[in-house]
Amino acid sequence: MQIAPLVVIPIRSPLEVAQSLAKRDGFSLETGLLLWLRHVLDAERESRHFPRAVVSMDDLFEDWRGAITKIGGLLGIKWPAFDEASAAAIDAFLSPDLRHQNAAADSLPPVFAWTIKAYEAMLTLRDRPQSSLALSALDEVNSTFELACAFMGPAFAEVEKRAAQAETEAAAICRERDELTRRYENLTHALVHRAKQRRNESHSMRVGPSIDPELNRERARQTLLSIRATLAGVSAGS
Repeated sequence: MQIAPLVVIPIRSPLEVAQSLAKRDGFSLETGLLLWLRHVLDAERESRHFPRAVVSMDDLFEDWRGAITKIGGLLGIKWPAFDEASAAAIDAFLSPDLRHQNAAADSLPPVFAWTIKAYEAMLTLRDRPQSSLALSALDEVNSTFELACAFMGPAFAEVEKRAAQAETEAAAICRERDELTRRYENLTHALVHRAKQRRNESHSMRVGPSIDPELNRERARQTLLSIRATLAGVSAGS
């Protein structure tokens, strides 16, 4: 299509990213930092042969106009003019109030030396896109990280597989619990309804219409006469 790709890599403090993932997805701090490292290393390595610019979130919050002007200069882009409405919309979108995590690079745990080293190298590329020292540092981190992934990856994959199985089993148990709860509620409703019916029937028997005693006596007399006639017939036949 005769389109030349130009790359912009946004960069954010790995600790801020990890804290955000912890709050949103419940990831551990270690998992968030390793995810940051994986994505940043891949993005940097695969874009080396294209015109590119690195921009940090701090740059956008502090002076987005200066940041995009710098990006345009590095990539040879002439941006369209920003009118007052569009500039105001960008100002509102990049409000510091929306920044939920804030951490300095030096506050990262020392155990994550790879992450710190990669972050510092990316900030160097932001300021000096052709820095050979930054590229060498990223190559070194990537090589070590890939080696560690080759050793630890299968173990982590097994843990994730078991965690997924546990989640599936937990979901099945929750569905069974919900079904039992539904059946219990239906049975309880049926019992309450039956008890109400019995109370109504008992009440109807107690307050039902009274029978005339004279009518009862007449019915009893007629029944007695019928029995006597039957017995008389039997006696005559014998």
